[in-house]
Amino acid sequence: MPEDPPERDPELEQEPQPEQEDLEAVESPDEILKRIQRLRESVETRVEESDEIDDRLRTMRAEEETEVRRFVTRVVIMGYGGVVAATILLVFGTNVYLGGAWPEELSTWLRDLLLATVMPIVTLVLGYYFGSASR
Repeated sequence: MPEDPPERDPELEQEPQPEQEDLEAVESPDEILKRIQRLRESVETRVEESDEIDDRLRTMRAEEETEVRRFVTRVVIMGYGGVVAATILLVFGTNVYLGGAWPEELSTWLRDLLLATVMPIVTLVLGYYFGSASR
């Protein structure tokens, strides 16, 4: 003889009813859409603020690099001017010391020394810094 199915508990067969607090926590689709829109706007605002900060940082870096190039350029040009001034003082001082009898070979040698050593260095340094400005 077939067995009878076990008896079912009537409490288990009923679907659980949510409590009143749970019903209040459930939001309507419109409220969910509004919340998503507010979050999206918040994210867009943060992205815009981040972009503004990035732009300010790029500007500050560019200004800082420009200031460094200006400083180095000034130092190199002032150094070159100092070497030229020292050479001129040396030439005139030696001429005065010798009583006006200045050997022509010495003046040619000093001029060649300035042109051969100082000018390429100045050109190299200035070219490097102005060239790096375009990067």
